[in-house]
Amino acid sequence: MRAHRKQRSAPSPRELLESSEKVPRYCNLCPRLCHHSCPVSNAERDEAVTPGNKSLTAGVIAGGGSPNELVTDLFHKCADCRLCTAFCGHENDVSATLMSARAVAAEAGMEPPAVVALGKSFESFGNAWEEDLSLRLRDMIPRHRRLGVQGPVVEERSRGTVTSIKERGLRVYWPGCAAVARRPDLVSLTLEVCDLLGEPDISVYCGDDVQCCGYPLLASGRHEAFVAQARKASKALSGADVVFTASPECAWTFSTAWPERAGVEPPAPRIAHVVDLILPALRYAPARPPLDLDAVYHDPCYLGRHLGRCDEPRALVNRLLRTPMAEAGSWVREQGYCCGAGGVLEATNPDTSYAVTRARLGHLLGKTTGPPGELEPGKVTESVGGRRHIVTACVRCESRFSELMPPPQVLDIVDVVALYLGLKDNGGGTRGAGGDIRGK
Repeated sequence: MRAHRKQRSAPSPRELLESSEKVPRYCNLCPRLCHHSCPVSNAERDEAVTPGNKSLTAGVIAGGGSPNELVTDLFHKCADCRLCTAFCGHENDVSATLMSARAVAAEAGMEPPAVVALGKSFESFGNAWEEDLSLRLRDMIPRHRRLGVQGPVVEERSRGTVTSIKERGLRVYWPGCAAVARRPDLVSLTLEVCDLLGEPDISVYCGDDVQCCGYPLLASGRHEAFVAQARKASKALSGADVVFTASPECAWTFSTAWPERAGVEPPAPRIAHVVDLILPALRYAPARPPLDLDAVYHDPCYLGRHLGRCDEPRALVNRLLRTPMAEAGSWVREQGYCCGAGGVLEATNPDTSYAVTRARLGHLLGKTTGPPGELEPGKVTESVGGRRHIVTACVRCESRFSELMPPPQVLDIVDVVALYLGLKDNGGGTRGAGGDIRGK
């Protein structure tokens, strides 16, 4: 059994901001090579919110300046997508700098109202969704597959009350609070897929005391609360050998943000997205005709750019389709455009967030090449041609697109696998003998 590792001291927000001091210096000397790439400045058509200007403002605060309300609002004009970094020859991480700047501003008492509301939700429910999400999980997960209900994972493992295969160890599925809040059916569907593919030893974390990895706290600048959440979640999950998650944000937070920003080691030796669980298991899938699905793939920022998982989702889905998925022009892979849901932007700047979503839908549907090139508000459904489906591997992206697209034209990769295995149909349609998906 893996021993629980000691936590290191967490750096302060000011230390984190000062550690990125090269970012504003390099931005100051740059001819704005990333200027075109920022989804937020493209949406707002405002030079003030370009990555370079936001970076320089953060540099002023790092140099001892005091944040005011205007500066704080500027720091929150970022979706934490890191698309600007993908176009930067020096790989300047402007987004991480702005996250630190938000934390410095929060320490000075400067927080947008939406961030204050988010903090209150965490205090009451342990997540950003203003609801006890553990109740949803317990209603859908069989008792013998629940982890974290009777105590920390390490204690339940020692009792022998959870399923594990010796050579595999204890494998835990962490759905992520966004999945439980917005796509609870995806959690049980993932287990059904795993069972059919020879992966029956996946247990689901259902604890009521820990419901979030802490990413919303990090992105909103609530540094101390993020560190406390990371330590609490680390203790709860200690004892797992592998943690799979449906949320790229959770995978990145566990593997990168915890050690770098909270001094907390990842909760398991291996952290992975569900694509890394399902892709190798497809060799055990029953032989079925391929799906006739006109689909295009959207690279989630955290899965593609942050975690470098661009090929795996495509390989998984394309193995099940008669015709490979289309691509969204040049805005793909490490340069994939943001959906607008990251960095708590949808809470602090909802209008801008939806403008980013419309821009991305334009790329995916082949209607615009962008940026900015966004579809006009209210015109998204009129621009949907044929039955093209958007496939992605992030619940936040999927639910964001689904708000503007007619259902069921947005699918998670697990949905596609479930369609192939016959576990679900496409919005009430029936699966034809030739493997096609026919909507009613």
